[in-house]
Amino acid sequence: MIQLNFSKPIQEVLAFLNQYPEGWITDIKDFIVQWHTKDPFLVIKTSGTTGKSKEIRVQKEWMIYSASNTIQYFELKEGQSALLALSPHFIAGKMMLVRAMVAQLNLWICPPNDLSILNRDIAIDFCPLVPLQAEKYVNQLHKIRHLLLGGAPVSRPLEVKLQRLSINVYQSFAMTETLSHFAIRNISAKEQFYKVFETINFGVDSSNCLWIKAPELGQHFIQTTDVVEVVEDGFIWMQRADFIINSGGMKFNPEVLEKECEFLTRRGWEFIISSIPDVKLGRKLVLVVESSSIKEFKELRKDAFTLEPYAIPKQIYIVKALPKTEFSQKITRLKHELIFNSENIILIEEIL
Repeated sequence: MIQLNFSKPIQEVLAFLNQYPEGWITDIKDFIVQWHTKDPFLVIKTSGTTGKSKEIRVQKEWMIYSASNTIQYFELKEGQSALLALSPHFIAGKMMLVRAMVAQLNLWICPPNDLSILNRDIAIDFCPLVPLQAEKYVNQLHKIRHLLLGGAPVSRPLEVKLQRLSINVYQSFAMTETLSHFAIRNISAKEQFYKVFETINFGVDSSNCLWIKAPELGQHFIQTTDVVEVVEDGFIWMQRADFIINSGGMKFNPEVLEKECEFLTRRGWEFIISSIPDVKLGRKLVLVVESSSIKEFKELRKDAFTLEPYAIPKQIYIVKALPKTEFSQKITRLKHELIFNSENIILIEEIL
């Protein structure tokens, strides 16, 4: 097991890391070295969830400010333990390293694709993970006092599993541009709303889409396409305005519909509800499933859905792959040209 003690001089930490040639450890070391240069800026790569990934230039001071918000929220203290199981190539992994350095935490590190460290006799005060990691290691998560999930939606079945654990589980609301999360939802307390950090100003536009002002994070104003309901100190997330599908004059949000398809999630299917052009409807709702997630495929009938009849997809598309972000493996649903590429489609069936 590898643990970094950031209360020690940074040169000792780097000398310790130099003993390990593994690529993922080298990536961590490289970021620490970059962090301690005199350059006040870093270049960060966005995830590309809703568009093309891009590079942005951020000040280290902004990252320290973001780290301080998290440290204060979770009351992290010098000498407490944390686990980094995220790639430092992306903002979530970078910010975990910044938090550890700012709070002088004892940081366990492991490769993102192997959390077997949780099988050992270990106790962790704070750990951020993506939902896929939490799902895979759910039986070991009781060793983490504060678990923070982000990068992708938490499915209802996983949420129920996590609420049975005697630990504190949270979901983050974040963007690369805000240098990780700026709002947090308490899953263990069965909260439906995200509490925004006190240092962040927020509100909604005329379409109830969330905006935030965070000059300390380098963002004087960001207008999102997240439709929310504002509550005291935070908001309830409703849907993404840019995902809306207009079919036959009716508007559907695929993420909302997908939450009503737990019977597919329980099967282990990787799926989205999307749409294709249609002469009568303009856009026709379809169910798109990644072939590798289907253990057994049988004719899917309308009566399997609990949706209203007009919201049930008309067809099922079985595809080789659903395009996903590199970091969290979150499906990038707007990339229709990749999803519905003829070379990607294996089978099309009517939902009768």
